Amino acid sequence: MSLKQGNTYELKAVINNIDITEISKIVFKFNDIEKEYKSDGSGDVTYADDTFTILFSQKETLDFPETVYYEVAVKFNDDSVKRSNVQKTSVFKTIIERVI
Repeated sequence: MSLKQGNTYELKAVINNIDITEISKIVFKFNDIEKEYKSDGSGDVTYADDTFTILFSQKETLDFPETVYYEVAVKFNDDSVKRSNVQKTSVFKTIIERVI
């Protein structure tokens, strides 16, 4: 995965080997930006057809540095938590440094 500053994104994520009915919350963290899936539907990440959809605005991606680190944390109904390994991706710069 690579990103471009100033683009809007609808990232799709699949988490293997989980039962969605056993999950209370999932946090997707991209540097300082956190996006949350909540089992009650109140989070900013949606879930359908075994896929999580994470939206990013132009403003959010304009603020990305050259490298974005990301991680996923899953909180289960029994309060246990599992985290992914931290990953990183490159971000391509833009010279149009404003929201259009």
